Amino acid sequence: MDRDEYERRKAALEGIYRADLDLVRAAHQARLRSLEALGHPGAPAAISEPAPPPAPEPPPPAPARKLPPHLRTAIEEILPELPVHFEKKDVITALGWTPSRGSLYRVLSDLELAGRIKFEFSSGGRTPSRYLKV
Repeated sequence: MDRDEYERRKAALEGIYRADLDLVRAAHQARLRSLEALGHPGAPAAISEPAPPPAPEPPPPAPARKLPPHLRTAIEEILPELPVHFEKKDVITALGWTPSRGSLYRVLSDLELAGRIKFEFSSGGRTPSRYLKV
């Protein structure tokens, strides 16, 4: 940083400092006027304050979000299209959208209890679970 830039930045900081002091002084004066109005019986009862700014207009409503179909119904519909041995990524690809991980696991577990699929291999960290259509 050269000397001219230093002086420019210093002058800008001084300007900000003076503006801040003016704001603090104005706030202090307003508090004093308020105190004087409360302390003197002959003073006006209320000090006129500036009108609050008009309320901003509410934002336009967001476009309606298309909700995905019921997950279990959707998986039951695509189940015939899946290979005999499939993984979670195969289900997501066939669905065309990504359900929450927990919901997908719950539906696949329900389908196993119903006897529609079997857990062929349960996930062991980075290795994905594999399922078998029954």
